Amino acid sequence: MTEAVFRCEGFTSEELMQALRPFVDDAVTLELRPETVRYRAPVVDPNVLAGVIQAGATVLTTLISDLIGWRRSVAEAKGTKGAGSSALPIRIYGADGTLVEIPVDTDPRTLSMLVDEVRRAPRVRIELI
Repeated sequence: MTEAVFRCEGFTSEELMQALRPFVDDAVTLELRPETVRYRAPVVDPNVLAGVIQAGATVLTTLISDLIGWRRSVAEAKGTKGAGSSALPIRIYGADGTLVEIPVDTDPRTLSMLVDEVRRAPRVRIELI
């Protein structure tokens, strides 16, 4: 089982969870958790959207593909068709300093290699900024 924290500029954790729910299957559980405050600055959204991924590389690949699909649908809804901020890569950070960037136009073979890199990173955080 793998856990990932999701962050997306312009969405609260609850809005992001509602937006992603149609794009993920039963192998991924999305839940809101209170965020641990590490700074004294005011917190805009006191929650964290956590995804509990219940299987290995196949489910993680599917999740990332689904996130790419969601990102594309947001771009189309805005009329940007993949240009601008919605075309930015999905960034996945590991607690060990690993950074994996996955462009929205990644082909399946490259995606598979990037997912293998993500699986080796501890405590991943996915940013959809």
